[in-house]
Amino acid sequence: MARFILDVASKGPKISHEELKKVIDIHKDYFGGFVSTITLVDETNENQFYEEELEDDPSLNDLNEEQINNFKKSNREFLNDNPNQLNINKLKNNLNEAGLNVIIFD
Repeated sequence: MARFILDVASKGPKISHEELKKVIDIHKDYFGGFVSTITLVDETNENQFYEEELEDDPSLNDLNEEQINNFKKSNREFLNDNPNQLNINKLKNNLNEAGLNVIIFD
């Protein structure tokens, strides 16, 4: 399985619920039928989007330690909660806490 890092510029200092919903909707529309996950590791515009400065310091767009740790924490929580299958209710609760209305049909 391939892994990607997607940087999405937000209109403010943090990604809004509307912007986050657009990203999730695009992921669902294009990858909903495949085994895939999406993990928010940083809701700010920090540590990314340095274009002109990259010639002098290419490390500016590197993931920082907090972003890496956020990914590891999210990944390990998922595995600890349910090592054999997707914990859809935890995902639903996390998205609902982020202000997105998610309904699960059994």
